[in-house]
Amino acid sequence: MTSLQRALLAAAAVWCALLFVGAVTLPAYTGATTRFDSQGREVETSTTATLFEINGPWVLVLLTVPVVAVALIALLLHLRPRHRVAGVAAWVVVGALGLFTLAAMLTIGSFIAPVTLALAIATALTPPQPSAMPTAPAAPPGQPA
Repeated sequence: MTSLQRALLAAAAVWCALLFVGAVTLPAYTGATTRFDSQGREVETSTTATLFEINGPWVLVLLTVPVVAVALIALLLHLRPRHRVAGVAAWVVVGALGLFTLAAMLTIGSFIAPVTLALAIATALTPPQPSAMPTAPAAPPGQPA
């Protein structure tokens, strides 16, 4: 695995950790309530809520999907030099995460997209496996091939 691949995997993992922190701490929803006080004046109160406060623990379950994808891709890219199928499996994981990202685009998908992109680039940077087919030796100089 190259250092660029390691950096991309590390960036994806850090982004996943930040997604958890953001889901619990950053306001994702805003609202306002209006009421009248005892003197008949209108009083407006602004409110904010995090993704976790509105959606509950379910959102944290959904955020584990990219974490699992990062772990699987890291393992598969590590195994790639010894197992030909690991490269194909890595692309399957990238594709599945891509579909998940698209399906979640109206909610958390746009926040997961950087992870998907980093994993796709890391997988694409994997050098191709040498062919298992033996090649014919080169013809000596001066002889037709």
